[in-house]
Amino acid sequence: MGVNPKGLPRLENREPLACSMETEHWLILTNGEWCHEKDLGMLLDQATMIVACDGALNACEERGIQPNVVIGDLDSVNEALLSSHEQSGCLIINVPNPDLNDLAKGLEFVEEQGSKACVVIGATGGEREHEWANMMACAASGLDIQCIAPKEEFRFFCPGESYSIDAIAGSQFSIFGVPFAEGVKLTGCTYELRGEHLELGSRGLHNQANGTLAISYEDGRLLMIRSLPASEEEGTNEA
Repeated sequence: MGVNPKGLPRLENREPLACSMETEHWLILTNGEWCHEKDLGMLLDQATMIVACDGALNACEERGIQPNVVIGDLDSVNEALLSSHEQSGCLIINVPNPDLNDLAKGLEFVEEQGSKACVVIGATGGEREHEWANMMACAASGLDIQCIAPKEEFRFFCPGESYSIDAIAGSQFSIFGVPFAEGVKLTGCTYELRGEHLELGSRGLHNQANGTLAISYEDGRLLMIRSLPASEEEGTNEA
């Protein structure tokens, strides 16, 4: 499909990638710390489209993963590897824009394909500056995003939607407006909310689930951080 040296393919200029909107599962791989192999295998099995952000292609090569798209400024992968994946049918997109990090470019591409949600692996870990840049890219995106780390999930919700989140009774979670979330409704936990306003700050820290959480809000951006049952390997029940 060739290298696109001018930037992201816009919907008005080209057709979206062939993928059913009803069954699509976009998985974005970045060059941070990946989740446990068992969880990674499950996410790969569920994915219908896989996007590797620049240097994440090296990790894909090590694990035998064939992405559908490679995107970024492409300064962390060699031309031979890019050429090999291009010959296998992978779309290579060179986006030299220094104002966006590679995850932001991947998120923008997925959104331009008409998707509403994606899962991200590798957004955390590595240099702290990169981790913060990745979290801010997720906060700035309009997608419903699950960032899966080895021990935590960072979930960025969309306004106007209703969410049901399975949670183990007694497990802890925190929610934050980034930078604000208006009309937040939250049930199924110790501290419930009834259409309230949340901003960046400590309010929303260390809530406790009673079981399934119901979440919705009207405007802004809402982030949930919670531990994952990855701690099963350590013999705990945190979620």
